[in-house]
Amino acid sequence: MYGHNPDSISSRKLPCTYGISVTVPFDESRHPNSKRVLRDGMYKCEDVFKVFIKAGTTVVPHKTSIKYSFCAPFIGTSMATVEVYRTQSENPIYVSDDGCYRVGEISIVFLGRPRKDQQRLDVVMMFGDTELHVTAKEHGTNNKASAKFNFLR
Repeated sequence: MYGHNPDSISSRKLPCTYGISVTVPFDESRHPNSKRVLRDGMYKCEDVFKVFIKAGTTVVPHKTSIKYSFCAPFIGTSMATVEVYRTQSENPIYVSDDGCYRVGEISIVFLGRPRKDQQRLDVVMMFGDTELHVTAKEHGTNNKASAKFNFLR
């Protein structure tokens, strides 16, 4: 019925928590050594699940979107890959936790010249449809990459 008339559903609750894999400054009191990596002269914790929206949240088709800004993982890089994950847990910590599944990824090649600082990236997820729409946009430009992940397959 939704396929013939998308307006037939005014809202729905998400069955999963959605987010992406990020790297954050390493904190010995919170992060395991197995997640510690050296990047650009600093210790970081990789595989952290950055939650965009939690399971059970009510969303409106074609209207509920979440945006976060991030830095590319390396200084002077010319490309970034955004890995998208889902889980039924409301509070995941790492994308490698039991029950976390990789939905897919999108990559974006930066058009701006590599700089001595990190490139910024705006990531937007649009919820409520039968597909998850994800866009990654180079901050300060119109350069973007988009992907749709279909959950009906």
